[in-house]
Amino acid sequence: MPTNSNPLTRVNLAIWGMHRSGTSLLCSLLAECGVHFGEVDQLIPPNQENPNGFWENIKVRELNDALLMAAACDWDHVTRFDPANIPNDQLAYFAEESKTILRALYEHPISGIKEPRMCVLTSVWAPVLTDSVDVFVYRHPAEIAKSLAMRNGLPYDIGLCLCEYYLVHLLNFLKSRDLIAVSHQELLQSPGEALEKLSDHIRVLKGNSALVVSDSQLASVVDMDYYRARRDQEELPEPLERIWNNLQPEMSTPQKLSVSERSISLLAEYEQKESENAFLAARLLRNTNRNQGNLLDQISQDYESAKAKIDFLHKNMQQKSDSIKGLKNELNNVHQSNKEKNDSIKALKNELNNVHKSNKEKSGSIKELKNELNNVHKANKEKSVALQGKNLVIAQQANKLEENDRIIRETRDELGSQLKELNELKSIKRLYEDTFTTSDDMAKILTALNIHLGIFTRRF
Repeated sequence: MPTNSNPLTRVNLAIWGMHRSGTSLLCSLLAECGVHFGEVDQLIPPNQENPNGFWENIKVRELNDALLMAAACDWDHVTRFDPANIPNDQLAYFAEESKTILRALYEHPISGIKEPRMCVLTSVWAPVLTDSVDVFVYRHPAEIAKSLAMRNGLPYDIGLCLCEYYLVHLLNFLKSRDLIAVSHQELLQSPGEALEKLSDHIRVLKGNSALVVSDSQLASVVDMDYYRARRDQEELPEPLERIWNNLQPEMSTPQKLSVSERSISLLAEYEQKESENAFLAARLLRNTNRNQGNLLDQISQDYESAKAKIDFLHKNMQQKSDSIKGLKNELNNVHQSNKEKNDSIKALKNELNNVHKSNKEKSGSIKELKNELNNVHKANKEKSVALQGKNLVIAQQANKLEENDRIIRETRDELGSQLKELNELKSIKRLYEDTFTTSDDMAKILTALNIHLGIFTRRF
């Protein structure tokens, strides 16, 4: 939001204008320039009639409706309006609530307040808008009447009479105040120039201006498709024509204005007819629902009370509309959250598929390894069988070697015994040689011993 060059100065704009005169268009442009009209949930929401918004505080609308109801009037039933008919307790409640609303607005550098019913209730609003900058928006009465016919189904002549009534009360109030007037045509054709003029006016009154005017932003606000109620050289009733001419170009209305007798008469006739229609509707309802006679008698006797209830229901519908809008936003958030979760689930599913594919590949590798392991196991088993055969042969060879070793040991032992015997024989021979060297008998004995010794020796 733009900042004010003098933070101690707070600017509040009071936007005045008849219904369908272009006040919502001006407020849409001002909002683009930084003017604060209230928090979003405090404003009447946009609709097909005003897609850029009404920029009207719901509480201000409720206060104005309550004041008019207290005087037995409504925005289009004004001929009997007299501020003196408003009860003191209702005025006290209005004074307290309106100050609370304005106090919240004044927290912002530049703020605005707008609600067309204020044009009828100028005497009530004047004491609480003592420091506001007054901005008057006007439009040709024929276009206003046509627009009211399109929106509310009001007869064209009644729309003109209402326009005269609003303008008379508003101009009598504003002639004593330092205001700036902006026409509906200016806002459509050159919104930037209109706001620059308003900005200069604020600067003169307050010493500075917090408006930040941008033609590029303003161009997106003005949509000529919504300029449907256009005049076609229609003639205005003489009193209204005179008022309209005084609005251009210098707002010259020095004398006090009054509503023409013709307009008062037509409006009173219209209000009477509306009341009669409401009464007839209540009577018809009572006759067709006799079992609810007490309730229907009360409705027929007190039409204003019934209308107040309808307005209360309308307010509740607006609040529910805001609630539905909030729920719709929450639903969109939930939808967005679910979409994000679905994206996450999809990503996890893809990741799981990749893991499954990887596991499948690993499973194939494991199967191949298992087959290879079985082949190794089979080869090892065959090698084990072969090894067992070799071990058996080795064991047999070992047994054979042991047997051979036993035979060798036995042969060695036998040879040792025979060698011992041989040595003994050699000793005997030497003994005989020494003893019988000259005897022939000895020779025979030695011969025999030699033969015996030779035989024994060959055995080795």
